[in-house]
Amino acid sequence: MSMAAQDMQNCDEKFRQVGEKKNPLERFNESLVKMTEICRSLSNKI
Repeated sequence: MSMAAQDMQNCDEKFRQVGEKKNPLERFNESLVKMTEICRSLSNKI
């Protein structure tokens, strides 16, 4: 799960490097970050 969250951050970084001010996939990243947090929380309870 941590790796998935890290990949999303790396994606944002690449968009900034090519001059994009905002990642066009940002709204999806927000959803994926929330899902990742929920999955990590559930896995800690198992």
